[in-house]
Amino acid sequence: MSVREKLRKKDATSNEQKSDPIKMDPRWVAEGTSATKILFKISYDQYKKIKSDIEDGKITQSKNQWLIRSKIATEAGYDRSLINSRRQPELCSWLDIKNEELTDLFETRRQKKPTARQKSKRELEKQITNLRKEYETLLESDRRHIVESYFNSNVLDDRDSLRIKNQKLKIENDELFDKNARLQKLAQQNEDRIEKLMQILTAEQRALLLWDP
Repeated sequence: MSVREKLRKKDATSNEQKSDPIKMDPRWVAEGTSATKILFKISYDQYKKIKSDIEDGKITQSKNQWLIRSKIATEAGYDRSLINSRRQPELCSWLDIKNEELTDLFETRRQKKPTARQKSKRELEKQITNLRKEYETLLESDRRHIVESYFNSNVLDDRDSLRIKNQKLKIENDELFDKNARLQKLAQQNEDRIEKLMQILTAEQRALLLWDP
């Protein structure tokens, strides 16, 4: 049995208006043609489905038209052009109003902040454990940084101290080298003088100078 036949069968029952307590068919539906009743029923069912999906968070993107006329007509088994402002003015107006309501509902649900879920005891314990590990890691990093800074500072101090000592030793070594050179020169000069004196002395005088009592 097609959708149209099922709906027509329902329209023939005496309690049609009481079949869905959630809604009351507008007068233009109750007094309209069978096509109008079928189109409204499908439109209303789609409206309820879309509204429920929005409220349940199943729809995440807004649409300009939630209820599309051509799709509703096709689902009812009619030509896509049946739903227009000339042939179905009341239904078109109703669809426009419901589309605006669905858009407002979607915007309201999207802007509503979700309530924060209370964490379980196990989740809190796990979070505390992770925070402790993070703290210990940071603490160890700080300690390592302090030790490295201290070590590097001492190395620099020792290096500077050795450099200064080395400079002093170099200066002292240069001074000693110069002093030794002067002494050697003086000794050579003295040797030259002695040799000259020995040459002008007599043999007896040289013997006396060389005599060791």
